[in-house]
Amino acid sequence: MNMYSLNNSIFSNANTEGIFILSPAGETLILKDEVSCLIFKGFKEEDTQSLEQIFEVVRHNFKISIEEEQFQKDISEFVEVLIQHQIIQVKNL
Repeated sequence: MNMYSLNNSIFSNANTEGIFILSPAGETLILKDEVSCLIFKGFKEEDTQSLEQIFEVVRHNFKISIEEEQFQKDISEFVEVLIQHQIIQVKNL
């Protein structure tokens, strides 16, 4: 199972417009929706997280009205975007 952790060399700032993240490559990502902000905040609060833990946190905080398969696909794709921008990193266990 893969675990994911926040890259310590990023800079982030939260304000009323969302969360602004400066990646190690100098790119700026802006998280505006509640789900992506919740996931990112989870990485800031926890050392490592698995996809299953992320799924559970999102399910606990939001009423999800899409099918389970689509829900997991959407979250997995968002995590992949964070990995591609070097915001989080994979920790193989």
